[in-house]
Amino acid sequence: MKSPPPEIKPELIDTPRRKQGGRRGDRTATPAASSQAVELFTLGRLSLRLQGEDVTGKFGVKHLAFLIYLFHERRPMHPSEVIELLGRGRDEETEIQGLKRTVSFLSEKLPGLRIMMTSETIEAVRGLLLDTVIVEDALDRDDP
Repeated sequence: MKSPPPEIKPELIDTPRRKQGGRRGDRTATPAASSQAVELFTLGRLSLRLQGEDVTGKFGVKHLAFLIYLFHERRPMHPSEVIELLGRGRDEETEIQGLKRTVSFLSEKLPGLRIMMTSETIEAVRGLLLDTVIVEDALDRDDP
């Protein structure tokens, strides 16, 4: 029987963002309200938690893959980059509309999550703790 995911400190709720042009270890973070905590655990069994409640089953595989990709990359990217990875091979306009629906759906279902999308960029702003980011940051700091 696997143990439950570790408790996460509220001050770590937001995914730190890389500074433009900075080194990998140069990241900033803004605090999020712990009452809206969204945690995504990918090491071990995949689990999405909202305020401690497992809500993984309420989201499709592509929703979860989108969140993992966006919050792990921590950089602005062109929507076509996301479509190339997660799209269904349809025409670009249809894929863009699907991406907009996905962002809207996730923002509605996961309060506190903030994803900015324009015609030129899509970027994870705040609201989700991704376990791999914590591990990566610890390794960058040589802090096991």
